Amino acid sequence: VEAGDVRECHHVALLVGFARAVFAGSLGYLVGSGLAAWLGARIFSGDGGSGEAILNPVLLPIVVALALVVAIAGSTPSIRSTLRMDPSAILRADA
Repeated sequence: VEAGDVRECHHVALLVGFARAVFAGSLGYLVGSGLAAWLGARIFSGDGGSGEAILNPVLLPIVVALALVVAIAGSTPSIRSTLRMDPSAILRADA
């Protein structure tokens, strides 16, 4: 395996991960908007009727960006502690 092949694999993995994040954020936005519209109609209509889901496309990039910020903030402490570990000690089970 050559260094260029490994680098290309990393780029592909990063692109696939980014595509998954965008897809999951978009799906979460749609499901969350639909649930919020249904819950709002259920609570505020008085008769339990269905309301129209109002999807504001301007909020989609904001929701995706906030999801990425939360994911990065949540994973940063564990990544930092992992980077401080000595791999040889872990592999020898001396940790």
